[in-house]
Amino acid sequence: MIHRDIDVVILCGGQGTRLRNTVNNRPKSMALIKEKPFLDIVLGQFYRQGFRRFILCTGFMGQFIYDYYRNSKYAKYIFYSEEKIPLGTGGAVKKAEKLIKSENFFVANGDSYCRINLQKFTTFHLSLADGLVSMALAMRDARADGGGVSLNDDFLISSFAEKNSFVSYPYINAGIYIFNKKALSLIRSGQPSSLEYDIFPEMVGKNIFGFVVEDRVYDIGTPERYKKFLKVFKSF
Repeated sequence: MIHRDIDVVILCGGQGTRLRNTVNNRPKSMALIKEKPFLDIVLGQFYRQGFRRFILCTGFMGQFIYDYYRNSKYAKYIFYSEEKIPLGTGGAVKKAEKLIKSENFFVANGDSYCRINLQKFTTFHLSLADGLVSMALAMRDARADGGGVSLNDDFLISSFAEKNSFVSYPYINAGIYIFNKKALSLIRSGQPSSLEYDIFPEMVGKNIFGFVVEDRVYDIGTPERYKKFLKVFKSF
């Protein structure tokens, strides 16, 4: 499958309440990193590796995102799925369903970043006979609020615990996934739901697999992590 034919759904509708004292005039995903929005970094990784169809799931201050990207180099590749009321990560993906054309598609958080070879990730996912979702996994670090994950020998996710409970887990959720469209049947339409709390835990041991990457996960969810990313940005 050619990357140009694979859709990329990016979740950028969150309100960013924890970051509000530091970034209060724009959506969290648009927080400035050396004069460019964080979302540019997320989009850029996919764009550089050949992807050309993006669906931005917007909500809080969504007009800000639209106004910025309508004149960007990505403009002709972007489609918008706008939430009138907050739907959570699961509800946002489900709402975007009518815009998703590819049988398998990426889902990525708009406020986190992990270096990843997307070709290898795609090949891994397509090699699975019964995989509905593949989750990129990073090695555990010092963070205490990343989703903890364990795998069995067949890369099937055998346990998953979202945030604050991953002490005994070897990996954390990197916030980048590949979905088969069949997985959308697991999400109720029009109702708020969380991928991390509602959907993924129900899939454990069945049809959700893990793809381990070498790099760590960066996100800007708190003022401390936002400031830390500003310091390391020169390497991106």
